[in-house]
Amino acid sequence: MAVLVLTIGGILTVAFVVGWFLLLIAIFLVVRYFIQTQYYGLSLFLNSGQERFFMSSDKSFLMQIVSVLYEFMETEREGTINIDMSNRSVTVGRDLHGKATTGDKNRTY
Repeated sequence: MAVLVLTIGGILTVAFVVGWFLLLIAIFLVVRYFIQTQYYGLSLFLNSGQERFFMSSDKSFLMQIVSVLYEFMETEREGTINIDMSNRSVTVGRDLHGKATTGDKNRTY
């Protein structure tokens, strides 16, 4: 009878110790998952068959890109759209006609 009690006691002790250890690991993983930075992606497929993918943690900037693209396509304007991910800017430009000076004695005609 004593062997049975000691065996059951030993199994329960090991189960509780290992159980607490596994529970602490699970809590750590859940906390780490929720504190990580969430990234959003925007994928553009061009007429040329190329794909451009933008990834940012700033969802509102990606939505700004979508709204500028939508407005550009709806107005049927000619020009280019420049997206700068480093300073979060989207600009719509037109073809250059005339002379441009870059400041380093180079000129584009």
